[in-house]
Amino acid sequence: MSKMGNYVVWCQEKGYTDAEGEVDSMNHVDEYMADRIKPLKAFKVDVKWTGTIASFQVEARNAEEAQELANKKLDMESNGLIHFETWEV
Repeated sequence: MSKMGNYVVWCQEKGYTDAEGEVDSMNHVDEYMADRIKPLKAFKVDVKWTGTIASFQVEARNAEEAQELANKKLDMESNGLIHFETWEV
């Protein structure tokens, strides 16, 4: 399906149609773009506290999400002494 076709289907699913059930504007394109699932990328996350204390490879949509996932794997909250070093692989 084309990109425009995907937008039309999304609008119809959300109820963003006119009286005849047609999508007749691009008024919701910003919401559509924000609503789309971003593809996963691979990130390497080293968790450091006077040296590397753990290393994880996770799939995430961005570096911030990769750090959150690594923190969950540690099953702890950062107390400010831990440094996350993240890069896409």
